[in-house]
Amino acid sequence: MLESQAGRGVGYSERDRLEVRLELFLGARPLAMADIEERVNDVLDALGGHIAGPRSRRRIAPIVPEADQIRRIVLEKSTRNLRGRPFGQLTLARYRRRRRGG
Repeated sequence: MLESQAGRGVGYSERDRLEVRLELFLGARPLAMADIEERVNDVLDALGGHIAGPRSRRRIAPIVPEADQIRRIVLEKSTRNLRGRPFGQLTLARYRRRRRGG
């Protein structure tokens, strides 16, 4: 993700509010609530630079320096089976508050 971000000239400041979109390619396997929480936590840890859990000393450069920058998380289970992307796809974007229709 860091390579893609640098190649496109994309960067985020600590003031930016962000949205994370996560698509998990799981085929027909069921997805329990505990699985959802674990996957989201794994992604948030990695975005913060923790590559082996929040207590690990192993770190990479954080993509999102502060966890409270994330305002929305959208998770979608996909039954697609894509070659070269066996686990999922992550999209990070600036958060835009949505209007509520009435």
